[in-house]
Amino acid sequence: MNILKIIKKFGAWGSKPDVNTFPELTQCVIWLRFIIAIGYGTYLGLSDSNRAIAVMFGLNAVTFVPLIYCHVLLQAEMESFSGLTFGGLVNALALIILIWVGIHSWKHEDELSELTASIITQAAKSAAASMVGDDDTTLEDATTATETMDEVVAEQPDSEF
Repeated sequence: MNILKIIKKFGAWGSKPDVNTFPELTQCVIWLRFIIAIGYGTYLGLSDSNRAIAVMFGLNAVTFVPLIYCHVLLQAEMESFSGLTFGGLVNALALIILIWVGIHSWKHEDELSELTASIITQAAKSAAASMVGDDDTTLEDATTATETMDEVVAEQPDSEF
């Protein structure tokens, strides 16, 4: 079916669709969830939100806004559709989180670089400490390895993230 006709059906208020008159309604609801997820994930990333309640609100938005649209505005026969209530819900939630984390990381790349350097340093120190337990390695060798790793981390260029 033509996409414009499907969009026109999805926008026809009070049309009372059922599974026979508008079988594409479930797919339209899934795409509406994705559109909401893109918008909300972008908002979260740009607003520097970092609270778990934001994810819960996003879950509610992608779940109930399309259902309210179908029930109140379209007056759809909701029971006749299978998968309408939860279709694409997990994917939309994942899309919110993906966009949110991506934009948030992009805005805070200096903090991300510091975290990466810290993790590399800790890994090097841990590896050097485990080398001390070997019979062939002395504490002086392990200290030298740690200092060398600190120099390597300090020489790393800034992230191009």
